[in-house]
Amino acid sequence: MDELRTQLDSYNIHQNTIFSIGMFDGVHLGHQHLLNQVCKIAQNNSCKSGIITFTDHPRKLFDPSITIPLITSVDEKKAFIENIGIDFVIPIQFTKSISELTYEQFIKTIINSANLKGLVLGPDTAIGFKRLGTPDKLKELGDELDYEIFNIDQLNFNNKRVSSSLTRQAISEGNMDLSTQYLGRNYSISGTVIKGKGIGNPVLGYPTANLDMSSVKTIIPANGIYASIIKLDEREFIGATSIGYNPTFKNEEKSIESFIIDFNENLYGKDIEINFVKWIRQEESFDNTVELQKQMTDDINQIIQLFKGKN
Repeated sequence: MDELRTQLDSYNIHQNTIFSIGMFDGVHLGHQHLLNQVCKIAQNNSCKSGIITFTDHPRKLFDPSITIPLITSVDEKKAFIENIGIDFVIPIQFTKSISELTYEQFIKTIINSANLKGLVLGPDTAIGFKRLGTPDKLKELGDELDYEIFNIDQLNFNNKRVSSSLTRQAISEGNMDLSTQYLGRNYSISGTVIKGKGIGNPVLGYPTANLDMSSVKTIIPANGIYASIIKLDEREFIGATSIGYNPTFKNEEKSIESFIIDFNENLYGKDIEINFVKWIRQEESFDNTVELQKQMTDDINQIIQLFKGKN
């Protein structure tokens, strides 16, 4: 309990607070539905609103071999949740000692360290060691410890519950139309621009901003060519983003590179955000650079027309 208490105490929460607890990866429409309810319930009860989330997926603690790429970084997730209106967003590190807390210990620590007065539960919420803190058990504990339980119905899309798993699958398949519907926004990645192989401008006539792959901390969409919006220093530009191995040049290392339309600035060392609007085509190997250049011109014209249609 000491470890959880230490992390919660650092936020100095002295007001009565309505909390919800979960991973909230992606902050998709299902999460947004619940978060809006947390704000509403807190306001109706003259309380503050709070979210306890995790810096990494809890499942990785129990099976380090599994890979669960995140849709949002911790900072992105925190910003999205705060923008909805939540007063306190508390990302905690899910450690072995915290995983072994019973749901009674977990809840009592939140009461003592963060003035819990109400707990908002989604459709699959379970808290504590072996997930024994089911909604019924949490309700019983609430009656004993004087906090209230609020159950929120799930949000469905096309008869499916909107979930991080479905969103992650759509992104990994390059289905930007579907991921946008789940997230309520375009999926984006952020990274630092580095010097590439020098092919884009001198060889093809299309200079590209190449991301340092190690700087990208969230899930990378499927290989292919995408219509994208590139954000830099609060400015937005449209572009074509390529993910993959540049098969025409037989590259062995995966890359993410964007040609930014009507842009001519040095981006080396700068952080950019790439918002994926639509999958255009799969990556292809061409017989020569002339054919590749022609295809790139066609891609860019298609992307320009796509954005004209959106305006």
